Amino acid sequence: FPFPEQELKAILEKCASGAKVYWVQEENMNSGAFEFVEPRISRVLKQLNLGELTYVGRRAIATSAVGSSELHKK
Repeated sequence: FPFPEQELKAILEKCASGAKVYWVQEENMNSGAFEFVEPRISRVLKQLNLGELTYVGRRAIATSAVGSSELHKK
C-alpha cells in the first residue's frame, strides 16, 4: 500500500496553525488502520508543525472478540 504522503501534505498545508488532527475509527486501536497510518501521518504533521495526531476510538484489546454475547451487546 503506497501511502499518499504528498496528497496528505497538500491537504494539511491548508490547515491553520494549531489545527487539531484526529483519526477516528470504529475498530479497536489494534484492529483497524490506525497502527499503519499513525507513524506516517505523524511524520507529515511534524514536518508541517501541526502537532500530534489524536486517536478517537476503542482501546486496544488482546482478542478479536469479547467472548461474551452479553458484553458484546453493550
